[in-house]
Amino acid sequence: MMAGWAYGALFQLMGVFCHQIPERSWFIYGAQLPLCVRCTAITVGALLAAAYILTRRPVPRVEICLFGVAPLALDVVLQVLGTYEGSNTLRAMTGLGFGFFFLIGALSWLAARGGSTLAWPSSSSPS
Repeated sequence: MMAGWAYGALFQLMGVFCHQIPERSWFIYGAQLPLCVRCTAITVGALLAAAYILTRRPVPRVEICLFGVAPLALDVVLQVLGTYEGSNTLRAMTGLGFGFFFLIGALSWLAARGGSTLAWPSSSSPS
């Protein structure tokens, strides 16, 4: 029953960050994921951003990243205002973009405040 205990502990821990509403969550083999669709997508987007940065690709400027996070903000505001009820597909798409662009934008902003850019040194391998 170790798996059941670990699942319960993880579910409680993630509940600090996420509402975990069943209708807004994905299920795998009948078990609800410990994060809702949007929070899962944000996490995956941030992991993809980390992988993108580690492959030494050019990083978009902070201004570009703002456009990447805007769809999630707009989606949340419109739902809170009662304009419409979004779908899990839309939550996943906006969450993925938000996680990706928020992490890159935040790191770019922090690097710029420190007087540098978010880029690898010009040598062929990281030190």
